[in-house]
Amino acid sequence: MEYDFGNVLPNISEQQILLLKQTLTDIGVETKDDLCDVRESDITHVVKPIQARKLIKAWQTEFIYSDYEKIVNLSDCKTKLIEVLNERSIRIFKILKHLNQSKPIHIQRIVFKSIKDECELLENQLPKKMRFLEVLADYFSENIDHVYKTFPVHKSLEEIVEIIPNTPFMIIMGNSTATADKFVVCIERLTVAKFSNFWEAFSYMFVCFYVLNMQYPHHAAATYEFVQRFCAELNFSKTKLKTKASPKVLTLVKAMKRYDSVL
Repeated sequence: MEYDFGNVLPNISEQQILLLKQTLTDIGVETKDDLCDVRESDITHVVKPIQARKLIKAWQTEFIYSDYEKIVNLSDCKTKLIEVLNERSIRIFKILKHLNQSKPIHIQRIVFKSIKDECELLENQLPKKMRFLEVLADYFSENIDHVYKTFPVHKSLEEIVEIIPNTPFMIIMGNSTATADKFVVCIERLTVAKFSNFWEAFSYMFVCFYVLNMQYPHHAAATYEFVQRFCAELNFSKTKLKTKASPKVLTLVKAMKRYDSVL
């Protein structure tokens, strides 16, 4: 079995790589697919605990995306989805801001004023990029708290998981989405992956709905469906997530394409 260990652990020695390969063979790993069943304790006698955790995380993440690619019949989905979300976020934010002008003024002000204030505080445009999902949920009159939520760093994960939804959910540890550097993805209130990048965490969480064949949460269904249709460019034909497209999502996707060349 061939695997690029150096891609995950740049400083790993050739001797450690040989020992890892032998250890994996000894415990029954025959193909790359078997790596997702390896536990930390299986390899900590070869690499340090932190290195072992990095490998386990990389293998679990890689095979979630591998399964996703088989379902949607696409390749290199992880890189493409993260890049699209990152690149389109500001553009989507601007178009949503334009479209939201038709809403009552008190509804417009809440989210956009919060983002504007944070941009001024941080002296950059990062909040617009990182919080466009919040604006998207607001546009659909949905609740972003069914997708992710920010918690103070002093709060323990054990406390937090007691109050989150059972569906795939992102816990953000920090003062805001734009400044946090710890993102935890949970499924059925169990921690399944940790990230230091928002888009990597959200992309992983989104893919989990497909791989695990789970329904989008009711109070954020349109938000997820928009990401699916406009960012991931997927329909429902490959899954059991839903049988009929949401008219309001299709309307927004069309509006995005119409305004895209103008704003």
